[in-house]
Amino acid sequence: MVRRDGDEKKILTEKPDYVIVTTVDRTHHTYIIKALELGCNVITEKPMTVDTEKCQEIIDVVNRTGKEVRVTFNYRYAPHNTKVRELIREGVIGEVFSVNFEWALDTQHGADYFRRWHRDKRNSGGLLVHKSTHHFDLVNFWLGTEPEKVYANGGSFLW
Repeated sequence: MVRRDGDEKKILTEKPDYVIVTTVDRTHHTYIIKALELGCNVITEKPMTVDTEKCQEIIDVVNRTGKEVRVTFNYRYAPHNTKVRELIREGVIGEVFSVNFEWALDTQHGADYFRRWHRDKRNSGGLLVHKSTHHFDLVNFWLGTEPEKVYANGGSFLW
């Protein structure tokens, strides 16, 4: 690694064990791959990337380097979400056999996504990729499971 202090160029001998990626979604793969190739493990915020091609590139580099990529989900730690997990694990609602998860975006929170960089599908992979990853993670977090099948249906409504 090289750091420039004024006109003096210094070679740094330190190498991080982990690189944390928190950029716009469309650039995650660039930083993840570079860090892996430099011998670092990676922690990235969700989603790992925005399309299947970039995802496969990351997987290929992980397999080649033997390094790890961890995708983090912050929404599961909101107090109401951890409470849902606690209640399910304690058996308060009985055994869960099926989940039907629906989320209607309102004009405040949902509309906010369409005012920021997320609105451009090239940046975020679209609302399904950027927002729904939270929801898939919540169900897995609440139940302590991994899905066998996933089905999605979407649409837009003009009121």
